[in-house]
Formats: sequence, C-alpha cells, structure tokens
Amino acid sequence: MRRLILLLMALGLVLTCSQAWAEDEKSYELEVNLGASVNDYGDVPNRAAEYKSQVDMDSSWYIGGKFSLAEKDFLLNLEGRYIEVNDQEYSGSLDFRRLFSFKSNYYRFYHRLDRDLMENLQATATEYRGGTWYPEKYTSTFTPPSSMPDVKDIDNDGVWEGASAAVWHDSYEKVHHYGVTRSLWKNDAILRLPTVPGVVLGFTHRMEERKGWDQARTVSKCSSCHVAAYSKYIEEYTNDYIPYIEARLGRWTVRYSLMYRSFNTSSDVPRHLYLNAQGPAPTTDPAAALKPDFGLAPGEFPGEGGLNYDYSDGELPFARTPESEKWQHTLKAKWDISSSQILNLGFVYSEATNESSDEAEGGSGLLYGDAGEELEVDYLAFSGNWHWRLRKDMSLTVKAKYHTMDGDDVYIQLDPYYNPADPTIDGKDFSFNRKSAYDEDEYIFSADLSWRYSRELAFRFGYELEYIDRKNAEEHHVTDETTEHLFKLGATWKPMAGLKVKADYNFLYVDDPYAFKHAACPEEAIGTSVGGTDYTPVNSNPDNPWNYSWYSYTVYGRRHADTTNQPEMAHDLGVKVDYILSANLNTNFYLKYRYAENEDDTDGYNWEQNTFMGGVNVTYTPMEKFGVNVGYNFFWDEYTSMLCAAVYHG
Repeated sequence: MRRLILLLMALGLVLTCSQAWAEDEKSYELEVNLGASVNDYGDVPNRAAEYKSQVDMDSSWYIGGKFSLAEKDFLLNLEGRYIEVNDQEYSGSLDFRRLFSFKSNYYRFYHRLDRDLMENLQATATEYRGGTWYPEKYTSTFTPPSSMPDVKDIDNDGVWEGASAAVWHDSYEKVHHYGVTRSLWKNDAILRLPTVPGVVLGFTHRMEERKGWDQARTVSKCSSCHVAAYSKYIEEYTNDYIPYIEARLGRWTVRYSLMYRSFNTSSDVPRHLYLNAQGPAPTTDPAAALKPDFGLAPGEFPGEGGLNYDYSDGELPFARTPESEKWQHTLKAKWDISSSQILNLGFVYSEATNESSDEAEGGSGLLYGDAGEELEVDYLAFSGNWHWRLRKDMSLTVKAKYHTMDGDDVYIQLDPYYNPADPTIDGKDFSFNRKSAYDEDEYIFSADLSWRYSRELAFRFGYELEYIDRKNAEEHHVTDETTEHLFKLGATWKPMAGLKVKADYNFLYVDDPYAFKHAACPEEAIGTSVGGTDYTPVNSNPDNPWNYSWYSYTVYGRRHADTTNQPEMAHDLGVKVDYILSANLNTNFYLKYRYAENEDDTDGYNWEQNTFMGGVNVTYTPMEKFGVNVGYNFFWDEYTSMLCAAVYHG
C-alpha cells in the first residue's frame, strides 16, 4: 500500500492592530488577525487529511483575535480563531488577586472516517452452476430456494453466486461519506485560601461531544462468511468532574484528585437479520428443511457445526456502544531533596464500569447485550521519577512505573451442540467462562542523560525497558510476554547566532511483539480426496462421509501463521533546522524518517514499513503588526506485506 500527498500548502496572512494605553492604572490591548487559507490533498483525504475539515482546493478566511484587560487586582484574557464551522478554537482566563482564577478552552474539529467498500470480500468467491459437487463422492443438482438470502444471481446469467463463495457482502448504507465532529470544552477553577498558605483547592470539568456518521459491520455464517454494512449515527457525550487539593509542606508538595467520568450515548443501535444456517448441521436443526441435498439425508451436511443465532431469531442488535462510568483516585508527591535533586512519586487507582452490560436491547440474554452484570475493569499503578543534576553541564533522569489491570470474567451461555453422527459430543454443552483480555502486569524503566559538551553542542542519551505479562494470553491466542528495548541518541548544535540544528535517532527492538496466534494461512492438506496440494477436506476413509475434517480443521484448526502490526525492529531519524536570517525573516526545515519491520514473529510472512515526512516554513514580518507565513509539507508512507486469504470450499 502506498499513500502520497501531492500538496499540502497553507498561506496565512496576519494583520495585527493593537492599541494600549494606561489611565488610572487601566490597560487594554486588542489584536485582530485576518488571513486566508488554501488547502488541497491528493489521493485519499481520509488518510492524508484525517483531521482536516477542508479538502479538494477548499479555501476560507481566517479570523482571529485577542483581548486583554488589566485593572488593579483583575486580569482578563480572551483569544479565539475561526476558519469554518468545524474548525474553530477559543480560550479565556481571569484572575482576581491571585486568590481566584478561572480558565476555559473550547475546540471544535472534524475527524474523517474510512468507509470499507468490502470489494475485497468477493475476491475469492466462486460460482455454483448446479452439476457436481466434489465429484469423487457426491453428485447433486442445486436449486436454491428463495428463503436463502445469501445466494443470488447478481449478473442475471443463470449462475447463482454465493453458494460456494469464500466470502460475500451486502451494503445497507444510507450514508457514503463518514466523519464525526468533535467538540472539546475544558474549564478549570482555582481557589487559594489566604488563611491557609500553600493550600490550593481546584475543580476541573471537561466535556467532549461527538456527532456524525460511522460505518457498522457484522458477519453471518451461512454457506460462507457474509458481511453486511450499515450506516450508524453517532451521538456521544463524555463528562469529567475532577475536584482536587494541593498543599506545599516544606520541601514536599502533595496533590490529590478524584475524577468521576460519565459516558452517555444516544447513538443508533443497528439491527441485522442474520442468514440461514446452511451447515454444517444435522437434520435435527430446525432450519434443515431449507438446506440443499448434498448427497446424504436431506438437510444433512457432513462434519461438526452449530450456530448460536441465525435467520430464525429475527433481527438482532449489533455495534451497540455501551454507557459507562469511571472513578479514579490520583496521588502525586514531589520532594525537593536539594538544589540538584528532585523526586516525584505517583499513585493511581481506578474502577471503570460498563453500565450497559446488564441491559438487553430488544430482547434478553447475550444476543441482546445482557451479560447478567455490570462488568468492571480495575487499574492500579505506581510511578517514580528522580532527576539529578550531576554537575553544571550534566543531568540524569531515571523513571520507573508498574501497573496492573484486572477485568471481570463473563460466562458465555451457548446452546447445546447436536451431531447424531458423533455420540461423544451430541447434545454437549460448550458454555464457558471467558476470562478478561485486560488482565496484565506491566513494568517500565528508563534513564536519560543530558550532557552540554560546550556552549554550542549538547548531547542526549537514553534507554527504556518495557515488559508486559498478559495473564490470559493463551485463552485469547495472543502473545503472553513482550519485552521492548528503546535506545535514544540526540544532539543540539548552535554553530552561530540564529542557527540551531537538532538531530535525534531512536532504535527499537521488541522481543515477541503483540501478535494474534494461528490467525491466517492454512497449511496445505497432506492428502486430499481429490489429490494434489489443495485445501479441500481431508478424508482418511472414503467409505465414511462423516470422516471428513471439513473447514473446522482445514480453515480454522490448520492455520499456522501469526499476524501482527507491531514491529520487531524500528529505526527513527529526525533532523530540524531553525535559522533566523534577520530581525524580520526566519525559516525552519525538518525531516523525519522511520523504517520498521517484522521478520521473525509472523512465521515467514514478513512486513516492512517506510515513512518519510519533511517540510519547510518561512515567516516574514516586514513591520511590527504585519506578517506573512508560507510553508510546504510532504508525507510519504509505504507498507509492504503478504496478503493471505483463507478460501472456503462451500
């Protein structure tokens, strides 16, 4: 996959006028900014301009300004900018005698979301023309009944597609361009008590609103995988309420905060009519009468199988976003050991609760989202940070952190499994207790050394170790332990007045990155009923049709490749140059390059990624209240990997 931005250009023209005067200890200042913006993005704007509301040679005016007022014991500051309705930002603050202060910030922007066209889901589809099916064992003429919605003659050529398709899809979408408008509003109030010096009381409120459209997808299991897509309206609200207290006690500064977060949603809950279970399933299945005759008793299909829900259950909800709440306790302490040493300590404990996991949506039980209880995830963390100025030109910072997470288990109630051909499992209950994937312990240690070699040259050295132990990894088929090593080098050079060059290099090595075990690429069948190296079902006894392993083995059980999008090694290189040419002209230039790969943790199916970005910006200020900024930025990303698709044979 290759993505290339051909042009990302912004032209800003700032006109500033201000006036300030002093009279009776009063001071006012006003600044007005006017400008224009032109934007164009090549290829896919959802990727190249994910957080830009304007694309395709859009242009708009830029309007902004500042206002400040200082009168005796009262200070007021207001600031804002407006480009268009989904790109605006405002802030304000006031202070009264440093006893009470208040700050407020509001930000609104647009987030573009992808739409999956699902065209790849027909890549491995085959056509069923009647005639023979596995000619070495069965012959049958297939006439699909109208009650089988996964079988269609899509091109009106008399050929029914989908009967033996690997995958299929349908789109019920009413919106084709997806995106969400996000509004963030944060307020912070502080009260200092004159009767208790060093004690500060504060309260923070943060509100986030998300409105827009997103794509929701679900999958049926019929004769193949059948994916359906719907348009889902998003309307979500998150509110944080954070009271806190801070006290300075000699060389110690202690801060405690309590956060309560509520997440509420009025988003759509799409509903889908899942397809008929066309096998594998025995004649005892109520839907057997709707299935074709594959050479055995009507409706029977050799092998194991059973579905928890299908067409007979009617429309079922999916893609429901649960409401939740979270309580979090945070304690921070700072110790000024000496003029050259500082120690910071931290403690966090939180409980997050799913408030919708004990509520059903249009029915009862797990199929409608009711797990029987409100599920909870607990989080506990300790952290420390020690900064030591070893000498005038050298300092060392050491950090350590430990956290653990614990999530509730969920009991999954399944229908009994019927297969009269195998009495050992016929009628067996496969219900189980699903352990939480959140359960883990994580340890982090890092050390950074800064050394100013001379007035012109400074160096930075760093190392970070991270170890993760996932408690229920085997049950979820993921990596159980991951160890990361990050090495950092950096330098800052100031060869002359006005010129600064900064360079950084990071090397990341990961031992056993997070991966999904046995997720792709089935092995070739050792011996098949049709011969050759194929993925058709293995049959060691042709006289016994129930001896076929079928796709429960040849597609699921026989997959051997682990998949991951996490690198085993990564190199990051960055260079930035700032140059002040004169009192009214300055420029900066930057380059960033990243190379990442994974060769040993994907069972030979390697991948690599190359990312490059660069840009230049020039600012010219011919007069005190007038400035022009011109910039150009370039981004290029290439990802190379093998695509492995598992093909079903009916």
